[in-house]
Amino acid sequence: MFRRGFQRVLMGVEKVGNLLPQPITIFLLLIGLLFVLSTAFQIAWMTVTNPATEEVTEIRSLLSGEGITFMTSTLG
Repeated sequence: MFRRGFQRVLMGVEKVGNLLPQPITIFLLLIGLLFVLSTAFQIAWMTVTNPATEEVTEIRSLLSGEGITFMTSTLG
């Protein structure tokens, strides 16, 4: 009985997993969302505060020249 119920759960997980897009598609969609949000937050003049130092920093768009430089210079 336990084995049958467990198999049903696994079949349900498999069906849900098959409905998901490929991992690379999810990755690219999330990167696109990050680009859109960073640009929207820059346009809205949003800031963040570092709780350790109380330093206030303006959000920069990742699609600006400064943002692209930041992304490529911090890759590793």
